[in-house]
Amino acid sequence: MLRRGSGDILRIYTAAVLMRFCCGYAKINVKTVFKGQTVMEPVLKKSALEIDDQLFTFFQGNSTSKLLFAEYFCENGICDNLQTGGQFKVQGEDIVLVIKNVNITNSGEYCVSLNNLQVVCTFTLEVQESTDQKKNTTEKEIFLSSVLTWLIAVIIITVVLLAIIGVICLKKKMYPGREPPANQHELTNPSEPVEPKCCLVV
Repeated sequence: MLRRGSGDILRIYTAAVLMRFCCGYAKINVKTVFKGQTVMEPVLKKSALEIDDQLFTFFQGNSTSKLLFAEYFCENGICDNLQTGGQFKVQGEDIVLVIKNVNITNSGEYCVSLNNLQVVCTFTLEVQESTDQKKNTTEKEIFLSSVLTWLIAVIIITVVLLAIIGVICLKKKMYPGREPPANQHELTNPSEPVEPKCCLVV
């Protein structure tokens, strides 16, 4: 594994500054992939890479700042990937950028620079949920909606039944052993004799 010196760190910082301006004006290709796939994007011909060249890939997602995503460092013709998110790989006559097991968070703009001086490739990655994942999500939402509807119905029925039982229990507590009087003007003491009512006949 090749190591970076203080001069390399300065070059990375310079590259970040250059990418802020250069990548914004470069032509961008849009690639749409599904979550979990591996992206392999050709960025440069192998013959165009000199023995001491470097490749930088900067990524910009939802944030406004660009982050170093991948770096390919060559020294005396020996090239290696430094510890970053993506990797470069020689495939035939091309050098390709490899992004394994892409996720939604990988959606954004990618900008590849050669030696901090030249933008050699730019593309935008759009990562989408797969058809199976969308189907599973829809089925899950339908199931949860059905369960929620059923629970609400059970709760409403339970509340109504409890209210009815509560009213019945309250009446029995207020009037133990007998029915409540139908007329509020009736006698409150049933043991008292009832005087006959007289009717005047003309």
